[in-house]
Amino acid sequence: MDLVAWSALTGVVILMAVGIVYIYQQGPGIITRSVRCPEKRVNARVTFVQKERGFARLAIVDVTKCSLLGPGEITCSKACRI
Repeated sequence: MDLVAWSALTGVVILMAVGIVYIYQQGPGIITRSVRCPEKRVNARVTFVQKERGFARLAIVDVTKCSLLGPGEITCSKACRI
């Protein structure tokens, strides 16, 4: 193959790899983010479960850990979600 074909093939492979990594990192699963707590006005590290809710739509379905709360399971109603 000539140089142009190898360059095109390499570019396609790189774009596919970047797409797979992006979907893996931003897709459904357990996600940890830093957010600003509106009530206490401080930053917090929150771990939550994100699931797919239709085509290309993600929704937070559960909060599993928050740095502003004590250790252990979160048992409150979780009415205010991130």
